[in-house]
Amino acid sequence: MSALSAEVLPRCKTRQKICARNNHLTPQPIERFGYEHWQSIVPNYYCIKMDEVIITQYNPNWVISFEQESACIRAVLDRDFVTRIEHFGSTAIPGLAAKPIIDLLIGVRSLAEAKQVAVSPLEQLGYAYWLENPDPQRMFFVKGLPPNSPRTHHIHMVEPDSVLWERLIFRDYLCKHPDEAARYAQLKYNLAQRFSSDREAYTAGKAEYINSVMQKARQQPTS
Repeated sequence: MSALSAEVLPRCKTRQKICARNNHLTPQPIERFGYEHWQSIVPNYYCIKMDEVIITQYNPNWVISFEQESACIRAVLDRDFVTRIEHFGSTAIPGLAAKPIIDLLIGVRSLAEAKQVAVSPLEQLGYAYWLENPDPQRMFFVKGLPPNSPRTHHIHMVEPDSVLWERLIFRDYLCKHPDEAARYAQLKYNLAQRFSSDREAYTAGKAEYINSVMQKARQQPTS
């Protein structure tokens, strides 16, 4: 599978779709000409609607899926290279409704080294690497992309001192506070209804709530 050049499409006010050819993904503003136009002039292209935000009820198999995927990843990467693998995101919180995508936060000793030794083994597991990620502190991989299959897993690969590890504070707080998790679930349902075809707006809509919960979590006495 080739590098993922359009997992997150450029910021754009118009709805976009993903056009793919030979597994190389590039964003195209379909509305500029229309779906039929692209099909008529480039018959060997297929265009699909960008994958929508869909929230499902909690599935206990998500934990099993994480454990299985974590084992597969450890099997193809050097044991000394991977420092830590955590299940994070909403599927890691028992009882919480979520997009059915397993997020894996993977610590590695060096991202520079990861670009040399991790991309090919993970592609063999079915992941696509977002080569053009503008964030130099994270490598991002996706397993499953329409139209071949829905996305099922995300890998967020970071170094041990990455600020992304702080997101585990949010995960752990919601695991201990089901009432807070219920409020978060309601927010997610509302945002998914409003922004079903706009992942960026959906994510932005959660930011204020997540930050407020993390502030509360940091104020909790450590046991």
